[in-house]
Amino acid sequence: MIKNLIFDLGGVIENLHMDRAERAFREIGMDLTKAIAENPNIVKAVMSYINGFVSEPEVATVIRPYCKSDVTDEQIMQAMLAECGDIPVARLEALKSLRSRYKVYLLSNISELFWLDAVQKMNAQGFSPEDCFDRCFLSYEMQLAKPDARIYKQVVSETGIRPEETFYFDDRKENVEAGMAAGFQAVMVDTNLLEKTEEWNEVMCSFRPMRRIRQQLSDVEAVGILE
Repeated sequence: MIKNLIFDLGGVIENLHMDRAERAFREIGMDLTKAIAENPNIVKAVMSYINGFVSEPEVATVIRPYCKSDVTDEQIMQAMLAECGDIPVARLEALKSLRSRYKVYLLSNISELFWLDAVQKMNAQGFSPEDCFDRCFLSYEMQLAKPDARIYKQVVSETGIRPEETFYFDDRKENVEAGMAAGFQAVMVDTNLLEKTEEWNEVMCSFRPMRRIRQQLSDVEAVGILE
């Protein structure tokens, strides 16, 4: 019996748009695809920053040589943030309602800047992380990141949940595989398409008060298809 739900943030709860980040970097003079091909360390630096392991000046130092000469750290950070899209209000309403039946957790590889941006988006729609999640496990606070096995062990240790009673939703294959290895019922989510997963629909359909929210989520899906 499923008693707990764990969600990734980007690509699962918050929609991601890599094309927007690419456009934002072009505006500050950087061809992201070309730069990565020339210097694979860019990906390593960006991922280390997103996970909260290095500072903004450190990642900006790696990226700046590929940008216009007068580009600031703030402009580089804003270009990185451009990938982060909306958080559909129907998802937030669903998470809040599901907490009456399940323990609901967030497990995200995320920097402080990206987290504050996500919180601002929640707040703008009348929600807080505390409304939607029993607890948030954030890589920049934990100084651990998925798919490191230690992060899953820490979640289990600090919550007391049983992995076999837990759906874990993530949009990265390596994280899903690590979740499975840790004993979770891990679910691969196609980026931005949480509503397409069988396990999400199983949870939603088992919860009778969710009918109105299920319709709103269907509307979210329809909009995604139209876009």
